[in-house]
Amino acid sequence: MNQEALLPIKETIKFLSPTHPTGIHRRLFAKSDFELYEERGTDWREQEALLLKRRADGLSEIIALDGITSLVDFIKSVDAPEKVGRALASLSSDKIDSLLLPTHLTSDDEGIEQCASDYAYTRWWHEGWQWVQNLDISSWSKECQLAFFISTPPSAQVWDVLQANFSNIWSNYWEKAPFNRYIIADDEVELVTGELIKHNRPRDAVLCYSVPIHKKLPVNVSKLASALRDSVSSQEDTSIDSYRFKDAIEYLQNDKTVDLDSLLFIEWAYLTFFDSYSGERPKTLELYLSTKPIFFCEVIRMAYKSRTGWQAATPHDDETKSKIATQAYRLLHYWKRLPGADGNGRFNADHFINWLNEVKAICEETGHIEMALYVVGEVLHYCPADEDGFWINKVIAGVLNSIDADRMRDGYSIKTSNSRGSHFVDPTGAPERALAEKYRSRAEIACRCWLSSLC
Repeated sequence: MNQEALLPIKETIKFLSPTHPTGIHRRLFAKSDFELYEERGTDWREQEALLLKRRADGLSEIIALDGITSLVDFIKSVDAPEKVGRALASLSSDKIDSLLLPTHLTSDDEGIEQCASDYAYTRWWHEGWQWVQNLDISSWSKECQLAFFISTPPSAQVWDVLQANFSNIWSNYWEKAPFNRYIIADDEVELVTGELIKHNRPRDAVLCYSVPIHKKLPVNVSKLASALRDSVSSQEDTSIDSYRFKDAIEYLQNDKTVDLDSLLFIEWAYLTFFDSYSGERPKTLELYLSTKPIFFCEVIRMAYKSRTGWQAATPHDDETKSKIATQAYRLLHYWKRLPGADGNGRFNADHFINWLNEVKAICEETGHIEMALYVVGEVLHYCPADEDGFWINKVIAGVLNSIDADRMRDGYSIKTSNSRGSHFVDPTGAPERALAEKYRSRAEIACRCWLSSLC
């Protein structure tokens, strides 16, 4: 295309292009910084510094032409007013302090308020208490004081100033202040989490603990457990982060000083976070199922109806009962720890038989014996080999072979069949033939073993 044909387009562009600094520099305060980078391939930190300078220069030009009060209208016109606040902070001007603080910290205009908040944050971040001393904060209203300190970076220096000079807003601060857990110093975590728990923000406390847990630093397990328990019914806006909460629960599971009953409650409350793919397990719940027959029978009663019509006295409505039943069923589905086995996998036959006999007695009385034996059969799928090399522990094999163990054998058989999980079907049928041979061989070995015991 020749240059003469382009002339009308160039004239139109020239006519439409803004000439006033507010129009020229408005684009610098867009949501996306990447589109404003001018030198591709350089370090992003250098690009951020260059962009900040361009923004600060643009704002200085606007102030020089229209005066500092014109900034208010400019802030309202941009897409990212918080970036105006950060750029203004780099100018370190007392006049800008007077314009934005304290009035606009509590502005009804969200953009103006965000600009003032980010301005306060950035100035404190770079200049600290030395800058704050030049502000007459004590003469501000309580609302403005609170908004100012909420806007500042969370640090010991901020909290020291609050406690020493503004103790009347201390509680309000901890109830409302947002926290970037990644900038809180390691030695300040316990102070922060303690105040958050005290001011009904246990979920934020758990998230604060997630950083030292990731760094493998010691934390106060009593406070962490308390935060996890309180998070279940917390009314705070912060949502539960399943990944961070799972890490916190695992940390407690690995600490031998944690109260088991407390951990039991926590694992039950967050049972949906555990699954067969991630590797994390509700270890305490599984321990109680495998060592406390009364607890196992209680979970069975939660998940299944009685054959005899027996019902436990409960204050729960039908909807709550349904949720509890779903939770109980999920727990029994996850259960892999064999009754009679210790934490190292060593099996004690006497413990297993005593556990099973007590389960039978309780569940016979309440009418849950069939489902109880079925679930026991499922967990017996995880039974180890016998000490003499036989493919299943012989005590458990004897229990499964008893005349009254039909439901237990059903559970064992179906669990074994389902243990293969999802899989692709090999058109040759080789995997199926291999499985058939494996179980046929086990059956023959079992028959020979039992026949030899009769001779």
